[in-house]
Amino acid sequence: MKLGMTVIFTGIFLSLNAMAGGISSGTLPGYIEETWGGDHIQISVRGDAAIIGLDCAVGRVQSDFNTQQSKIDAVGTIVFGGGPGFSPEMPARYQAKIKQNKMFLKITAGGTVQTFVLSENVQGVNYPCLNP
Repeated sequence: MKLGMTVIFTGIFLSLNAMAGGISSGTLPGYIEETWGGDHIQISVRGDAAIIGLDCAVGRVQSDFNTQQSKIDAVGTIVFGGGPGFSPEMPARYQAKIKQNKMFLKITAGGTVQTFVLSENVQGVNYPCLNP
């Protein structure tokens, strides 16, 4: 069961990541394509859009996630899930401060706040969410 949920979340993350793309890094000058990772989180950035893979959740930001600036304040969505189903998509706010190759991220959604420390060009570590 644990392996099955890992495969499902990996598939969802990869599918959403592909949907966020569409423009390759060679298409536009200054176009950003990068990965940020940490414990329980990975972010794939393309342009100023991002896909955020978390334990038991996937977030998406369509614009304003510009990692070339020292501060990010972007609105997007998040879907929590695990076990037999997923929650409805809900609004989320993604705020970050970037210092050199470190990102200090705060995610606010559904009345909860989560904080993370990520490093640039690092593969994040996500754990599957299993509901009985």
